[in-house]
Amino acid sequence: MPEGDGFVRITETRVRSEGLPLHATPAGKKEVGEQVVEEVRMIVKTAVFTAAVHPFNYAQVLMQIGYEPYPPVLGKTFFGKPVLKLPSVFDYLDHIRKQTGWKGLFQGLAPTLAVTIGTIYAYRGTQRLIKYIYDEKYLGRPASVEVKRFGFLESAESDRNAMSNLRFVPREVVGVTYTSSQFAEDLVKEITIVSVAMAVTWPLQVVAFRSMAQFVGGEHIYDSVVGALQEVINTEGVAGLYKGLFPMWYSYVSITGVMYVAVFSYASYNNVNPYNLKLVTAVAGAIANSFFYPLKLAARVFAVSGARLAAARPPRMPSFANWRDLHNYLIATGDSKRGSSMIFRNIPIKGVTQRLSLRSN
Repeated sequence: MPEGDGFVRITETRVRSEGLPLHATPAGKKEVGEQVVEEVRMIVKTAVFTAAVHPFNYAQVLMQIGYEPYPPVLGKTFFGKPVLKLPSVFDYLDHIRKQTGWKGLFQGLAPTLAVTIGTIYAYRGTQRLIKYIYDEKYLGRPASVEVKRFGFLESAESDRNAMSNLRFVPREVVGVTYTSSQFAEDLVKEITIVSVAMAVTWPLQVVAFRSMAQFVGGEHIYDSVVGALQEVINTEGVAGLYKGLFPMWYSYVSITGVMYVAVFSYASYNNVNPYNLKLVTAVAGAIANSFFYPLKLAARVFAVSGARLAAARPPRMPSFANWRDLHNYLIATGDSKRGSSMIFRNIPIKGVTQRLSLRSN
């Protein structure tokens, strides 16, 4: 790769010996008390944010499994084309509140919190383990600091996602290129870390989806996290805890790969800055998320399917042999984007008859 690609990779030894800016090295080990305070602060902030957005996530899950609180109404698009308008996310929230009260808007919050916080610690733990085994033991490379992910500097203690809170180190400062092999190495690491974190927390994700889906039939089977896990194992075996994992994993791996390749390709031919890289990442991520959304939808719906819930069995939900069967069904009925739009939800009138025919077969 040419020297002008703008990528760098440095180690703590080079930072000290070559007089590079001190801000490029992580701070020394913090006191135990400070670490505990930071952990508690992180957990509280995560919990507050997760709770704040949970009602919207709850409504989206109901959309995705095909539950409609009100029948569609005839309307027109901005260009005057007749369509059937489905309830928006605010209609869902109002309906849930009327049926179960304000507290009902937070149904499924407990397992969702467990998934969110558990993912952070699973990601962090796997990241440290890989750095210890691969970087320190196998390569003999100091794992206390490294520059990775398109020339952005990240502390080894980071638990952030792939493109948050990262700083750019210009090539001129260090004079070391970031090669395609190093790019591939970091991509494989990221996919491995995400895969482990997802596998560890997916059983709780299944419980969260089902806990929210039971609103449709008014059941209370999945109110308790421990009881819900026992219910899944007793009725579907251990494999039931991982229903829908593969399509969700495949979508996340694909999205991660698209984002990495897009940014790496862009930066290979341009003298970039962090703002441009983050913009490219955002655009690539949005496109990839839209393209792979049907897989995410199939994962969520399949995680609910087969449960002892009214929402998960005929006539509300057909029986599916596997997630591919479900995925094909969603495409055939024109529902592969169901729930992707939470405010403007329209159905072309000409497609309604076809959908009803396919669903009745």
